[in-house]
Amino acid sequence: MESALLNVLIFWLLTTPHEFAHAWVATRLGDDTPALEGRVTLNPLAHVDWLGTVILPLIMSLSGAGFIGWGKPVNTNPNKLRWVF
Repeated sequence: MESALLNVLIFWLLTTPHEFAHAWVATRLGDDTPALEGRVTLNPLAHVDWLGTVILPLIMSLSGAGFIGWGKPVNTNPNKLRWVF
């Protein structure tokens, strides 16, 4: 049980900067959608998808069936992006 909880906690902590990076890049490219949704933050609660970040990883880790999960996807609007390359 302790190992499963530790796996989920570490996964949650690693998902946060990953999703933050998506939001930050979209914002830097001109899309304000992530900022409007409060996703340009390192607060883990802004990036948690309860099913994919907590429940499924915990069940899989407890059962020993491997480990899979995901964070809440960052919404973007491609029409707002500035293509400055």
